[in-house]
Amino acid sequence: MTIDASRNLLYSLTAVIVVFRTYQLTRMDWSRPLKHGPGFFLAFEVSPSFYAGEGARWLHRFRGVLLVEYALEWMALVSLVASGESRWLPGWAGGSAVLYVASLSLFGLWLRRSLGGASTQPAVALSFEPRRVGRFVSWPAEGLVAITLAGGWLLLLVRGDSAVQWVTPATATYVVLALFAAKIVHIKAAAPLPIDRTSEHQQYFDARRRQSLRVIDSVRWLFVFVFAGYAVLHGWPAAQQIAGLRGFLIAGGVGIWLAMVAVTIVGVRRLDTMGRGLRPAASWAGPFRANPWASLGGGIWALSFVAGLVLLFAIFGV
Repeated sequence: MTIDASRNLLYSLTAVIVVFRTYQLTRMDWSRPLKHGPGFFLAFEVSPSFYAGEGARWLHRFRGVLLVEYALEWMALVSLVASGESRWLPGWAGGSAVLYVASLSLFGLWLRRSLGGASTQPAVALSFEPRRVGRFVSWPAEGLVAITLAGGWLLLLVRGDSAVQWVTPATATYVVLALFAAKIVHIKAAAPLPIDRTSEHQQYFDARRRQSLRVIDSVRWLFVFVFAGYAVLHGWPAAQQIAGLRGFLIAGGVGIWLAMVAVTIVGVRRLDTMGRGLRPAASWAGPFRANPWASLGGGIWALSFVAGLVLLFAIFGV
C-alpha cells in the first residue's frame, strides 16, 4: 500500500470516528440526564419541580460540557489535518476517548457535591444467584484466541522480518489478555438492589453485564485480528506478494470495528428502553459501599491496565 493510500485510509477511518462521535453527542448523550424520567437527573433523585428551576440550569451545564469537549476534539483534529501531521490521528482518537470520559467524570463529581446529599435510597435486597464463568465464556472461542496469539508470536519470533515493531504485537496481546481479566471482573461483580421493583432492577443489572461482555469481546476480537494480520505480514514473506492482502486485512479490521460500534449503539438503546422508569445506576446506597455499581475489582483492574500500558510503552517505545 502506498503512502498516499495509507494516508487516505487513515483520513477515512477518522471520518467514520467523527460520524460516530456526532451520533453519540446528539442521540446518546444529549438527553442522557432525562432517560430515567423526570424524577431523576443522571444518578440523582430529584423533586418533580426540579426541571422547572435548578434542573434546567444543570441540564444546560451538562450539555455545555459536552459541547466544549466536542469542540476541543474538533480543534485538535483540524489542527492535525491542517498541519499535515496525519500520523498523530490514532493518538487523537485515543485522546478524544480519554477527554470524553474525564469530562463526564469531572461533571459527575461536581454534580455529586451539589446534589448528592439526599439522592440515595438504602438498598435492602441482595442477589445470591450463582454466576459461573462457563455461563458467560465460550471456551472454544478462548482456545482459538490462545492458539492465534501463540501461533502469531511463534511466527514473528522465528521468521519475523526486520520491519517488526515489537510494541504492536506486545500491546495487542496485552490488551486481549487484560480484557479477559475484565470479563471475569464483570461476571463476578455483584450489587445490592433497591427496595422498589427489585426483580426489574436485577434484570436490568444482568442486561448491563451481558452488554459489557459483548463490547469487551468485540474489542478483543478486533485486537486478535490486528495481531494475526501483523504476524502474517511480517512473519510470512510470501504474504507480501499476495495482491490485495493488506487491503483485505485493513477492510476486515474496519469491519470488526464497525460491528463493535453497532453492538455498542444497539446495546445502549436497548438498555435505555429497559431502564426507563427504573432507578438509575448509583441512585441507591448499599450496606458496604456508597455506590452499588462501583467495584473494587474494577478499580484495581483499571489501575493495573494503565500501569501495564505505561510499562509496555517504556520498554518498547511509542
